[in-house]
Amino acid sequence: MLLVASLPSASAQPCVVESVNYDFPSSATVGQQITVTTHLTARCVEWAPYLTEYSIRVDLTNIPTGFVSTATYQVGYAQTYIDQVFLNTATAPNSQGNWLLRVDVYIWGGDGQLVIHLVDYAKLPVG
Repeated sequence: MLLVASLPSASAQPCVVESVNYDFPSSATVGQQITVTTHLTARCVEWAPYLTEYSIRVDLTNIPTGFVSTATYQVGYAQTYIDQVFLNTATAPNSQGNWLLRVDVYIWGGDGQLVIHLVDYAKLPVG
């Protein structure tokens, strides 16, 4: 998988992603439902007390069908270290071949500002 990140410099960034790890099967059978586990760790600055908080969303897009599985997490006001697991599901195509999936990780500030957007792809053989 290739990780594409839009991350401004750490000094300008209220959150810094330390790691993103994915766990998914290496292949699937026709029509099989799989789960993709995304493990995210990040450090974020604490917003002014009780004014706002971060929210995280992980989308798994089944590219052939356009179906999106979404998992979310609301970060607490004073939480500065994030260690969270997200579970998303997708169903393999009904024909053999390569199956393309896309994972988008978003972190927003409480004011609705997109702080981080990471994109990754996986290709699984279906047979």
